[in-house]
Amino acid sequence: LEYMTGGIAVILGETGKNFAAGMSGGIAYVLDEHHTLYRNISRGEPSIKELNEKYDAHKLVEILEDYVRETGSPLAKKILSAPDEWIPRFKKIVPDAYQAMIEKITHYEEQGMQSDDAEMEAFHDLVLERRGY
Repeated sequence: LEYMTGGIAVILGETGKNFAAGMSGGIAYVLDEHHTLYRNISRGEPSIKELNEKYDAHKLVEILEDYVRETGSPLAKKILSAPDEWIPRFKKIVPDAYQAMIEKITHYEEQGMQSDDAEMEAFHDLVLERRGY
């Protein structure tokens, strides 16, 4: 995920050392069956989070369903056959600044703003916060 700036990645296999180095945006859902991801993740910006939000679980299942349709992946089928058992084994990797942007956009959309306007407001808020305003 080096240089990842947006989008979503789903990782069903092992990760290598320095995973997510240079990741400035986007979200990665990583299957962490053996609880070893913390040893491989880049020290710095990206955070490891549990999949606590319904959106994350829904999005992950949606992506896995597409993946099964396209590839017939036995592992993805197994995960989809018992999502309540498998979803907690995934971790969400997201840069802190990107997560802050998502939260601000969601806040403005919940107030009734259109997505484009919410993105611009969120951007302006974060720029002002960085400048100490």
